[in-house]
Amino acid sequence: MFNKMVKMRNQKGFTLMQKELDAIFSQSDGEPTKIPDYDNVQAVIKELNQILSASDEYSVNFGSLEDSNNSIVRRPVGLSFSCGSYETVRSILGQLGSSEYRSLITDVSVVRSDENAQTGQTGTENKTELYTVTADINFYEYSQTPVNPTDTAQQ
Repeated sequence: MFNKMVKMRNQKGFTLMQKELDAIFSQSDGEPTKIPDYDNVQAVIKELNQILSASDEYSVNFGSLEDSNNSIVRRPVGLSFSCGSYETVRSILGQLGSSEYRSLITDVSVVRSDENAQTGQTGTENKTELYTVTADINFYEYSQTPVNPTDTAQQ
């Protein structure tokens, strides 16, 4: 009787897990974002440069690596950028959100300011819009061996 209950519970768990996997695959047209192998920093830098090049200026800061002791490495990135239109802000954030690499965007802040185009002072005449955006992104990588979080050569 006990073995039958365990088997039923395992089947229910498997069914639930299969439903979750099916949902993930259907939401991503059958190609979910894969977790890249550890040390993917060069590819991340290239992608960030490509996406952020649509801004007027940007800054990217890589934090210390964090190893979760289960083969997943978290690479925190702080970024800021500025541009002259809200459409550009949305486009950049959309591209970051649909990154080729597994990531999580947090702490997004968008600030709009108006500046006088002639004097650079705050005013209402001849003003131009400037959007300044800050955000934190965590990129995830797979490592078969423990990673030294203080190894700055990998960053």
